[in-house]
Amino acid sequence: DAAWLVEPAWSPDSVSIAYIYHRDDRGENRELRVLQADGSGLTILAQDPGWPAPAWSPDSTRLAFSSERDGNVDVYVVNADGSGLTRLTDNPARDGTPAWSPDGSGIVFSSDRSGNFDIYVMSADGSELVNLTNSPANEFSPAWSTP
Repeated sequence: DAAWLVEPAWSPDSVSIAYIYHRDDRGENRELRVLQADGSGLTILAQDPGWPAPAWSPDSTRLAFSSERDGNVDVYVVNADGSGLTRLTDNPARDGTPAWSPDGSGIVFSSDRSGNFDIYVMSADGSELVNLTNSPANEFSPAWSTP
């Protein structure tokens, strides 16, 4: 059976690589995995991650990702060792493409909760949600500028 290792993302400390593992015989069942740069220490962090790639926290200890695991697409975080899986958003809309703030205190993401895709930001624990854009256009894949 064919397998794909897609959406690789280096940890900021260059020690680990996160990626999405997908096998043909599993349908849409994917796994978020992390391994050391030398190929050792494979850890399965979560089942059914969404696209695109997971986003590393600036300190390389956590990953943010989107998943449809609970019925709709929401943003989750998990520790790099696989512990502490936490759902940050819980909305009937599609919330995805998370990106960490440079200081690790916030996560920006796109969501169609207003009827089209806008950009939102929240604290890294999922609190303090703020809609940053509100236009008739769709805004996707936000990213933080770095100092």
